[in-house]
Amino acid sequence: MPGVSSLQRELRQRRPFVSAAHEAAVGLMRTSDLVRRHMTALVEPHGITLQQFNVLRILRGAGDEGLPTLEVADRMVEQTPGVTRLLDRLEAKELVRRQRCPKDRRQHLCWITSKGLALLEKLDSPASRAHEERLKGLRKKDRAVSSGCSMRFAPHISSSFFLRSFTHSLSRYQMTTSTATTTSIRTFAVDKSHSEVTFQVRHLLTKVRGRFTDFAGTIQLNEAQPDQSSVTFTINTTSVDTGTPDRDAHLRTDDFFAVDKHATINFVSSRVAKKNDERFDVTGTLTIRDVAKEITLPVSYLGEAKDPWGNTRAGFETEITLNRKDFGLSWNTALETGGFLVGDDVKISVSVQAVAQ
Repeated sequence: MPGVSSLQRELRQRRPFVSAAHEAAVGLMRTSDLVRRHMTALVEPHGITLQQFNVLRILRGAGDEGLPTLEVADRMVEQTPGVTRLLDRLEAKELVRRQRCPKDRRQHLCWITSKGLALLEKLDSPASRAHEERLKGLRKKDRAVSSGCSMRFAPHISSSFFLRSFTHSLSRYQMTTSTATTTSIRTFAVDKSHSEVTFQVRHLLTKVRGRFTDFAGTIQLNEAQPDQSSVTFTINTTSVDTGTPDRDAHLRTDDFFAVDKHATINFVSSRVAKKNDERFDVTGTLTIRDVAKEITLPVSYLGEAKDPWGNTRAGFETEITLNRKDFGLSWNTALETGGFLVGDDVKISVSVQAVAQ
């Protein structure tokens, strides 16, 4: 049926509800679907997303004192870990402004600009009409079901709280209910400033340590179905740093990384296997100097935390020992006493802090 959403089709199947909570959830899901489509069509022609529109409406009530980033995040209708990114984009459009909070330098205070206020004034009347318009997509009986379910739960919560948080509550219901038919894949981007890629190799008698300072990566995390997760990681070979300029220059030559010909080291996962809640085996293709080999990384999942700016961060660590000659890094010098100057085995350690997008 063209123009009919999957949620409308769900209700029209007329399946019996197993409980009032089930009926209420379906009613809210249908209403949420209509709200999102109406409001998205309203705000996107003005160059902003629905979430950015929500931020502007929150900041309109901030007054002269402004609102801290964390409070903006808490007031969002649809909770998102990427409030800082939303504010970055709005600030680039000159719709909001920010400055460091004098009481807590880790936080920013946020205000809406005159340009942002003008945009909201332009959208106020159409938005009010859209609230009424959204119900036109429901049949009379369906509207009664949705309203009846809301009224059944209304005595337990205030109407203002219900209107502000119902989309957030719905998203939580969808993620936690055992009857959910889909699982959420979350995207995390590696935060280079809080991550590191290091290595160590034997040189004569002792070990020399080094690192790469320029790298990037993306993690697609599906906690419910880990085998659907994936990882991509890229290292800029010119960023090799052992603390000794002459040695670093040698590592960049054809004897080792040949950075003029092979600017990056790449890893692309092909499968992820969960061993326990804190350990995953991530198998994929590692490419160095155009030599591609399959390896398996034993990855430790360190958990998640929210930073002071409202961003969700996840931590991961892995360590593996590789034979450098397997990837064409075969340079060496024989010693008079026997053996060689540089060892073949290289221990690589990666510690990653990644930010939810």
